[in-house]
Amino acid sequence: MQLLRSRSFDRRLALEITALLIVKAILLWLAWHAWFAHPVAENMNVPTEMVRQQIMGATASAPALRIPGETPDDTRR
Repeated sequence: MQLLRSRSFDRRLALEITALLIVKAILLWLAWHAWFAHPVAENMNVPTEMVRQQIMGATASAPALRIPGETPDDTRR
């Protein structure tokens, strides 16, 4: 009798863990889709080289970051 109780408990525990993992995966997917899947604005595209410079640190010979559409002459005011 004890063996039957143990098996039903193990099966129930496995089902609960599986259900919780499925719910967690769905919630994580929804969070990713809501907050990380798309940029806030469609015009928020940054060139890869600018991102690399910001993360790795700008080198001494690297040009200063400019606003897109701005010419080098616009920065010397």
